[in-house]
Parts: sequence; structure tokens; C-alpha cells
Amino acid sequence: MDSAEVTELKRHIGSEIAGLRDEVGSQIAGLRDEVGSQIAGLRDEVGSQIAGLRDEVGSQIAGLREEVGSQIAGLGSQVAGLRDQVSAQATEFKTLRSDVTAEIAAVRTHVEVEVAGLKAHVAAEIAGLRTHVDEEMVTTRTHSGVIADSLRSEIRQVAEGVAAGDAKTDREIGSLRAEMQEGFEETRAMIRPTCTDLDRRIRPLEAE
Repeated sequence: MDSAEVTELKRHIGSEIAGLRDEVGSQIAGLRDEVGSQIAGLRDEVGSQIAGLRDEVGSQIAGLREEVGSQIAGLGSQVAGLRDQVSAQATEFKTLRSDVTAEIAAVRTHVEVEVAGLKAHVAAEIAGLRTHVDEEMVTTRTHSGVIADSLRSEIRQVAEGVAAGDAKTDREIGSLRAEMQEGFEETRAMIRPTCTDLDRRIRPLEAE
């Protein structure tokens, strides 16, 4: 291929590229216009939807605000009624506390009077019991003294009797001992001849 053909081929390719560039440019411009129109339409549609949604949300918020306001108003009336009820109960409680305080004071006074009377009664009983115990102790001490003197006299008599009995017993034991000694001597005197005779007979037998 000579240079003329190469030049012609380059010119042809350049014209083809230029035409393709123009065609692509026109397609891109058309696509840009189409996309722009679609975007504009979409923007308008989204704007209308947002506006409608804003209106719908606004109406819902307004309705919710009215509903909440009515509920708050009803709750306020309930709170007011509850406040009145609590106030009435507080007043009743104060009255009851006053009554209870008065009752406690009356009971305390009654208990104090009863305790004072009981203390006085117990003190009187203790004093009477102490006097009675003192009297009984004096009587018992006197009676014990009499009994002690009587017992002392009886013990002295018993001791004297025991001493006399011991002396008599000693005399009887001495007499019995003498009688036994005498009996032993008589028994020895009776046995001695027999033993002598027996000894006299045994000695010849031993000698054999």
C-alpha cells in the first residue's frame, strides 16, 4: 500500500470518527435532554408527593394535637378531682389524728392515775406486810427463846440421864467382867485335874 492510499485511508477514518463523534454527541445531547426532562418530571412528581405528604402529616398532627389536648383536658379534670379527694382525705386524717391524740392523752392520764393508785396500794400492802412480818418475827423470836430454854433443860436432863446410865453401865460391865473371870477360874480348876490325869496316862504311852 502506497502513501496515497494510506493518506486516503486516514482521511476516511478521520471522517468516520468525526461523523461518529457528531452522532454520539447528538445522542448524548438527546439523552441529556431526555434525562433532564425525566428528572424535571420526577422532581415535579416528588414535589407534589412531598406537598401532599406534608399536608397529610400536617392534618394528622393537627388531629393528634386536638386529641392530645382533649385527653390532657380530661386528665386535668381527673387530676383536679383526685386533688380534691386527697385534700378531703388529708383533712379527715388530720381530724382522725387529733381524735387519736386526744384518746391517747386520756388513756395516758387514766393509766397514770391507775398506776399512782396501784403504787399507793402496793406501798400500803408492803407496809402492812412489813409490820406483820416484824410482829411475827418478834413472836417467833420469843417463842423460839422459850422453846430453846425448854430444849436446853430437856437436853441437860437427857445428858444427866446418859451420864448416870454410863456410870451404871460401867458398874454392870465391871461386875460382869468379874463374874466371867470367876467363871473362868472355876472352869480351869475343874479342868486341871482332868488334864493332869490325862497327861499322866499319855506319858507312859509316849515312852513305849
